[in-house]
This record gives sequence, C-alpha cells and structure tokens, in this order.
Amino acid sequence: LYRKNIPFNYNFTVAVNISGYEFYSEDFVFNIIGILNELGLEGRFLEIEIEEETIVAYPEISLPIIEELSMM
Repeated sequence: LYRKNIPFNYNFTVAVNISGYEFYSEDFVFNIIGILNELGLEGRFLEIEIEEETIVAYPEISLPIIEELSMM
C-alpha cells in the first residue's frame, strides 16, 4: 500500500515498539505477517523494538519467536 507511492530505490525501515503483552500473545507472529502482507512491506524493512527485560524474562519462549521473526 504505502510502497506503491515510494520509489523502489528509496528504502527505509518502519520501527514499531511492542509491549511484552503483545510479544507473548499467541498470534503475535501471525499478526505481524498479516500486517506486512496488508501493507506490502517486506520483513527486512520492519524493526521491532522490545524491551530487553521482556526477552530475558522468558528466554525459552522469546528466542523461538525472535528466530521466527528473523526469517521474514
């Protein structure tokens, strides 16, 4: 959607701050994929900001989510 109005040689990232509640929701990755598809945004242009303490609190849950996101 927004990429249609921006020249292809102009690349920038979109940064989104995510709460721990959002990050640990069951459908977080699914929702991110849906939003990227809806906007026509490649995953490499999305920067997700999460507080370090959110990741450290539950590393056994956080790391698989981060790995899945990094493959986008």
